Amino acid sequence: MPCFDKKLEASRGELTDQAWAGADSPGPGVRDVDCVITSKEVLMLCESRGINFFQLPRDGTSIPPPNPFPDARLQEFLSPPRRSWTPPRAAGSSGGLLHFILQSRAAQTPGSEIQATPGRNADVVEYSVSLDGQPLFRAARSYGFRNIQNLVRRLKPAQPPRMPGGKPFGNARRPAGKSAASLEYVEVMACPGGCTNGGGQIKVDDPIVAERRGFVGKPGPQEQKDWLAEVDEAYFSADLGTCLVVSPLLLVPISLLLGADLLRGQLGLPLVRLVGVVVEGEPG
Repeated sequence: MPCFDKKLEASRGELTDQAWAGADSPGPGVRDVDCVITSKEVLMLCESRGINFFQLPRDGTSIPPPNPFPDARLQEFLSPPRRSWTPPRAAGSSGGLLHFILQSRAAQTPGSEIQATPGRNADVVEYSVSLDGQPLFRAARSYGFRNIQNLVRRLKPAQPPRMPGGKPFGNARRPAGKSAASLEYVEVMACPGGCTNGGGQIKVDDPIVAERRGFVGKPGPQEQKDWLAEVDEAYFSADLGTCLVVSPLLLVPISLLLGADLLRGQLGLPLVRLVGVVVEGEPG
């Protein structure tokens, strides 16, 4: 999903050839991502060049197929079997990674089922993969900064102030609900409503949209709500072409699947690298 935050991610120093190849040459290095273009910018580029975006072909048949990788096993991993796919509403409007993880975990335990527990609003949902009533895997999604802050507080509840040998005093905040520490995976999005309501998406108050829709004045909250519902409907009803077929192959780390010797032998350098960055300060 095109996003403004991906521009920041693509500009990080870790995503250059100097970071993963250990190059010693001076300068910023060659970036892994050349350019990030959002939906709003695509529409703006088309309008600035006199191209009617709504008349462009949607099937993508004009895109040439990529060249196969020399090694057959790497090619199988990079280009696994695909099938036509339309995103289910249960997958959410942010790409469906959480839904894919839940499905994959449930497939590992025959007879298990995925259960969803709505939160205080539509942007907070907890999930569990259970077998005979016993949870095997717990996950959650949390969209919007306010919900993210609540999630962080649940991950690490604040310690109430105490007098020596006494009880808590003052306006001590107590953790509400179940602890989030037992969650194995959490999908977090800063944008309320998910990626379809992101800053890089086309908004109802965009001049191009307003002109085509004949809006007079600034659209109000109801027009914004109707527009987001229309975007979500287009997202969930569209055929996204092809997607990866859920396979155990995708659940195995590439280093275990192919072996470090193969990775080094084919390219002369390790393809799998784990990098950790220490974040100073406490969240909250």
